[in-house]
Amino acid sequence: MSREPGTHLVAHGYERATLLALLKKTGRFREDLTGNASAAPPRAQVLGVLELEDIAVPVLEVPVADAERKRWSDWEAVCAWLRAQQGEAALCVFYDARRAFRLALIGPRSGKARPPVSGNFRRWSLLVQPGYPNRTFSERVPLLMRADSREALLEVFDAEAVGRAFYAAYVKIFQESVVSGIYGEGSWQEYQDCFLAFTVRVLFLSFVAKKGWLGDQGARFFALAPGTLPDGRSARGGDRFLQQVLRPLFF
Repeated sequence: MSREPGTHLVAHGYERATLLALLKKTGRFREDLTGNASAAPPRAQVLGVLELEDIAVPVLEVPVADAERKRWSDWEAVCAWLRAQQGEAALCVFYDARRAFRLALIGPRSGKARPPVSGNFRRWSLLVQPGYPNRTFSERVPLLMRADSREALLEVFDAEAVGRAFYAAYVKIFQESVVSGIYGEGSWQEYQDCFLAFTVRVLFLSFVAKKGWLGDQGARFFALAPGTLPDGRSARGGDRFLQQVLRPLFF
């Protein structure tokens, strides 16, 4: 393998051998592919155990129809299996035929348990889609390499930490590259408010488009939006995006 396992997963999508190579680099993973089918949840394969200082976390591979979409049916069998095993947590990779995958941590839900059985657990996950930057996964992999405890493993999937990192990067670009280049009549605060409104609307529309709720219009949205295309090429549609998408919707 010419690349580091984490980089290879980001570039090419899910491969069992690559994931196993990544986990082995932690020094805490014990591979075990010898278990019979009855030892794993339906459709799943137990790959081994991540042995941390205060918890042993089974690692499972689960094929799904679409890794991008979160479905209860994809992971409730794992939750039922954990309860039957009296396990506390499991690290799962949910992957599809496109080699997109979610690396997911399933653990106990805090507070009162809720039916069905999967309601006793919650899931944290990192999505990887071939052809996309997958920046969040890339940035969290080093934490996985260093994780030696339950708390450290939870930190890998900490959504608040991901949000803080995004906001810090956004503020830097906002202050150094965008606001500094705005000119015309108006105060500095007006410039900031204008661009913040623009950014919030772009993020909202990209969320809706990513969910597929815009149908064929979603593809047009990404073609017009400024930024980076899935293949890494720069998109230069900023003016058209403002005139054809934002202005009719919000102005």
